[in-house]
Amino acid sequence: SLGAGDFFGEVSVLTAQPRTATVTATQSTKVLCFARRKISRVLMDYPEVTRVLGATIVERADDTIRKIST
Repeated sequence: SLGAGDFFGEVSVLTAQPRTATVTATQSTKVLCFARRKISRVLMDYPEVTRVLGATIVERADDTIRKIST
C-alpha cells in the first residue's frame, strides 16, 4: 500500500524497462507523471535522486522476499 508522498515506477525510471507493477487507487488520488526525457535530466543533475530510487528498489525487493519466505 502506498500513501501520500509515495511513488512507484522507480525500477522503470532507472532501467528504462517496462514497469513491473500495477497500481490501483482505492480513493480519489492525484498522480504526477514525468516524461522520460525530463526525469533523465533530473537523475543527471541530482545524483541523490538516483540513490533514493535505488535504495527504494532494494527495500521493496527485500520486503517482497520476506513476504514470500514466511
